[in-house]
Amino acid sequence: MTTQRSSGTETTIGPWFLKNARMAKSINRWIALDDAVSPDVAVSDPPMGIFYPADPSVVHAEIPIPYEELPPEVRNFGWKINCRARVGGTVYRRPNACAYIENLD
Repeated sequence: MTTQRSSGTETTIGPWFLKNARMAKSINRWIALDDAVSPDVAVSDPPMGIFYPADPSVVHAEIPIPYEELPPEVRNFGWKINCRARVGGTVYRRPNACAYIENLD
């Protein structure tokens, strides 16, 4: 978002991309993914992105049991509030409508 498009202009890549892209309407950052580490993702790897239309028929989060708090209970001179939730993950109904972008540095 802050990298200049070329040395002769003050326009940055982010606004230029949004102005010239047909389908892209916004660029959002997922801060939680900055610290993501797994065996196939090294710390030295450049950041990646996902490009997809914000349409539930393409991609959505599966939440079979939304967050719920049960009534408080008194146990051992204290209060205990039982909670429950379940998340099924991200569902790609049309995987060809999404694209991974590498080297976002």
